[in-house]
Amino acid sequence: MEQDQVKLAALIAELEEPVGLGDLPAIDPPNSKRKKGRAIKNFSEWIEKEPPVNWSLLHDIRGARYGHMTTNLAQVYNFVLRGNRALPLRAIVEAVFHGTLRYFRERHELARKHIAGNQNTPYCSRVMEYMAKKIEKAKKHTVRLIGNEERRYEVQLPTNGFSSANEVKTHEVKIGTKFYPTCECTCNKPKLLHLPCSHVLAACGQIELAAISFVSPYYLKDAVLITWIGEMTGFRVVGNFNKVNDSERVYILDPELRRISRGRRKASRIQNDMDQSEAGGATRQCLLCAVYGHKMKY
Repeated sequence: MEQDQVKLAALIAELEEPVGLGDLPAIDPPNSKRKKGRAIKNFSEWIEKEPPVNWSLLHDIRGARYGHMTTNLAQVYNFVLRGNRALPLRAIVEAVFHGTLRYFRERHELARKHIAGNQNTPYCSRVMEYMAKKIEKAKKHTVRLIGNEERRYEVQLPTNGFSSANEVKTHEVKIGTKFYPTCECTCNKPKLLHLPCSHVLAACGQIELAAISFVSPYYLKDAVLITWIGEMTGFRVVGNFNKVNDSERVYILDPELRRISRGRRKASRIQNDMDQSEAGGATRQCLLCAVYGHKMKY
């Protein structure tokens, strides 16, 4: 029984062994080595050699992500193919096409209703909620002018009490000139999100400056409407695509699925309790002391 448990532990350790990322010759520094297998102890060791600009929002220098970090395209395709996987190829293409048309129509109608019902704000619905929340938060900040010629401000955040444990937190905000309206904050949110943070809004309240100049034009309601205003043409104009000439039919095999060894293929699914019991034999439990490893009958 002990030998079976040792084999089972070795099998589980092999299945749970972390897989290191591949080398990047054009990006990795010279003589850099990546940890692999059991040498990887935690997540930081697994990703320490990767370029931070590719996975860290803090290192998004140019603000190209607009605050979005989800890059899993598989989830996007799962949403598109939901309910269509069992259909033939032509039906899948048709379902994706009509689903995209329906998606555009619904978003265009929502954007049009938002423009008609909210004429007093230039923002789209989500940015309007974001700005209202940040404006209420900015009312609780304390702003002090610290610049001489530059419009630099120190924004102090509110504290919960007057005890020594409550740390006073501040941020420095820099507002550009009237001819070149820009904003910078030590919280880095204006650069990453392309939206003014509550600290910038508090500073703008001191000089009575409209914060719309710090909002990206992509967040305006007119830009959202233009995003969904495009028209599409049906694919049946080109052809029906429901008949295939047998002489032109070509089957392309996936070389990755080629069998290179004899015997049964190794399962690649996630192991569970049933697989562990099968690998180590039947689980024995004593009926008297309820301890695993032996079995005592009455």
